[in-house]
Amino acid sequence: RIDPDESSWALARQFFEEHGLRAACFIPMISGESAIGVLNLGTKREDAFSKADVELLTHIASQITIAVQNSMSFELAKKAKERTQILLESNNAITTSLNLSNLLQTTSECLRKYFNHDLAGFALYDEKKQQLVVQGFDRNYEGQFPAAGTILPLEGNPVGLAFTSGRP
Repeated sequence: RIDPDESSWALARQFFEEHGLRAACFIPMISGESAIGVLNLGTKREDAFSKADVELLTHIASQITIAVQNSMSFELAKKAKERTQILLESNNAITTSLNLSNLLQTTSECLRKYFNHDLAGFALYDEKKQQLVVQGFDRNYEGQFPAAGTILPLEGNPVGLAFTSGRP
């Protein structure tokens, strides 16, 4: 429980003042040994939260914490399932494409279901030229991007940096 006038945080005092709040209660949402968030309540009434209110809100925050964790677990499981599905679909697209142009288009179409991208392309390293060579682009709009065969230097661009550093 806190009296807004006692807050040392200027932004909190400003928020309380702008909304006419006279009392606030902040209940940590605890999971195991860690806090995952805070349940916040504010009111325009002074001294609105009794010790019994805080105890009740603590129990409610515990229930909210469980619901939040369940929701987060569900979302993680859903994302894992989507990732597995995209890996399967991408693998199927990749293993059936022997032509580079078809490989790019098929893979891009598969990825578009999940990433909603506007452009996909790839460049391969040419050892003789010691540079990257654009193999093609798949895009869902008309644009002025480098054509297949365009040379990309290894320095001074994000494609070259990804290749030389080995990091996304």
